[in-house]
Amino acid sequence: MNNSLDKKYLINLRRITLLKMFLVVIAFIGLVFLLIRFHFVSNTIMLIIILILLIISIILIYYFYKSYSTRFKEVVIPVLAKDIFKDSYYTTDGGIGRESIAKLEMINKGNEVNSENYLRGSYKHNLVELSSITIADNTNFNEKVQRKVLFNGQWYMIGLKYGFVDDVLIIDKYSNLINLSTYNKIETKDNIFDNKFKIFSNTSSQVLTFLTEEKRKMFIDFLDKVKYDVVFYFNKDKLHIGINSGRDVLKAPLLTKFDLEAYKNKMFEQLEFVIKFVDDLGLFVE
Repeated sequence: MNNSLDKKYLINLRRITLLKMFLVVIAFIGLVFLLIRFHFVSNTIMLIIILILLIISIILIYYFYKSYSTRFKEVVIPVLAKDIFKDSYYTTDGGIGRESIAKLEMINKGNEVNSENYLRGSYKHNLVELSSITIADNTNFNEKVQRKVLFNGQWYMIGLKYGFVDDVLIIDKYSNLINLSTYNKIETKDNIFDNKFKIFSNTSSQVLTFLTEEKRKMFIDFLDKVKYDVVFYFNKDKLHIGINSGRDVLKAPLLTKFDLEAYKNKMFEQLEFVIKFVDDLGLFVE
């Protein structure tokens, strides 16, 4: 564990946040008790006031947690990332944006892309970028907007030592990002692999040469390990890897025991797994 972290500051930050949340709950309970005990207003108005107080309390608690989470990540993640990356950079705002996703012609990009928790760094002279991304499709139906979330999880963008002649998409067959594009569908004749993934590209010979039996097994093992929908998109000299986990792997601990080592292991477990996968594929510049 990197010793430059001020653990006392982080512990105090957590305690102050929990205290603020506790005071909000106590204030809500106290005000509700006074309303019921002294019955200042009619029952209908009293219920409306209690509902308003509840909404205000929830908003305050969320605000306190969001502020704590942002500060915790800003302090902890850049320090811990140095154990993996050279020249690491982290921000809770922004990330791998729509302009990067827009280049990926073979996936369903919807019409909404939100990104946060941006982390980047250098690994073996290769740029590795990571963001929490939500891809959604909003449609109007009977004058109401219907929102369908296509992807919600981690999106990696990794620089490669070489790329394919054309784009290559290797995607979980159940992914919502599958787009019925004009690109050719490729089958490897490996029943286990073909039952788990769909491949799209116009460079079938190069793809099949790359996907040796050993590499196909690595992709299968990756899918079995993460247990979520995944997408692998080779775009020129970049490899995009999406893991549709539906959660924030960089989530700051609040109610659990304050253990930075455990947080580091949990936070970087997926990142280290992805980097090792790409490294084992032989795609990094040494």
